[in-house]
Order: sequence, then C-alpha cells, then structure tokens
Amino acid sequence: MRNIKNYEKIAKVMGQFDFVQTRSLMEHLDWHWNLGTDDVLYGVPEVSDLVDMAHSLLLRSLNSGSASSGGFEATYDKGMLSLKFVTEETVDSDSYDYEELGTVSSVGENHEV
Repeated sequence: MRNIKNYEKIAKVMGQFDFVQTRSLMEHLDWHWNLGTDDVLYGVPEVSDLVDMAHSLLLRSLNSGSASSGGFEATYDKGMLSLKFVTEETVDSDSYDYEELGTVSSVGENHEV
C-alpha cells in the first residue's frame, strides 16, 4: 500500500503534528521511554526520537490499519491517515463506544491528501 500519495499523507500529518508540545507534555508527566543508549537507559525522548517513532508507526499503519507505541497511535482507514498522542483511554467493555481522554494532537482530525 505504499505509494507516493501515501508518503505525501505521512509528510502532511507529521508536518501538522506538534512534537515539541508532545515532548513538553512527556516531561511534565515524567513519561520515560527505554532509550537504550550507553549514557541513558530511560528518559524523556528527544523530539527527533518522537519524530522517528511517529514516522515508523505511520508507515506500519498503512499496511495494518493501525500501529501504536510509546503513547502514539497511528491509524489508516478508508484513505485517511491520523496520528495521536494519547495519555489516557477508557473503554466500556459492554459496547464498542470509545471515549478518549487526554489526547494531545495538533492534527485534530484525519487528513486526506
């Protein structure tokens, strides 16, 4: 499912997402990732780490429909690509109605190129 149009969608979504704001929230929440470097094993990731993770998840979502890790959630459905950073989600197990709480995203909605 990878083609030029999909790469354009990824570029548009990533260009509209506020990675600096996301990192600031992670610092405030003391949200650490396993960085796996020689100097620092755990810590708040740098903006470049967030960008790399988001790009990877968006690519994966093109094939699988969704991918998530480290608070990010990428979805691809009916030609629409979206990226969210979710801090909390509540699911009513008796229904399929999802209520998301604390979602941080500068995208705000799905974008189609």
